Amino acid sequence: DTMSLNDLRRVSDGLRGAGTKVIYFLTTETEDKIQFLLGATPDLAKAELDMRELAAAIHPLLKASSGGRKDLVQGGAPNEGQLQIRQIEIQKCAADYLEAKSAR
Repeated sequence: DTMSLNDLRRVSDGLRGAGTKVIYFLTTETEDKIQFLLGATPDLAKAELDMRELAAAIHPLLKASSGGRKDLVQGGAPNEGQLQIRQIEIQKCAADYLEAKSAR
C-alpha cells in the first residue's frame, strides 16, 4: 500500500514533536509521481538549517520541485524510478549540506 500525502503529514507531525535534532525525508510513490516532505524539528529550524536550501540541492537528483517553510518543505516529481536509483546520492547530499552548515 502507498501512503497518501496526508499520511506523510501525520508522520511528519509526529517526528517534529517527538524529539530534537531530527531531519527527515519522507516519500510516497505512485506509478506516475513521487511526493515528499523534508522537515526538521523546531530546534534545528531555529538554527541555521533551512530545509528549502536542502530541498533545492535534492531537486536535480529527483527532477523535483517544492515549496514551503524553513522547517518543512513539500515537493514532488514525476516518477521515473529515480528515488531508488538516487537514494545514496540523496543521503550524501543531505550529509554534505549538514557538514557545510556545521563548518560555519
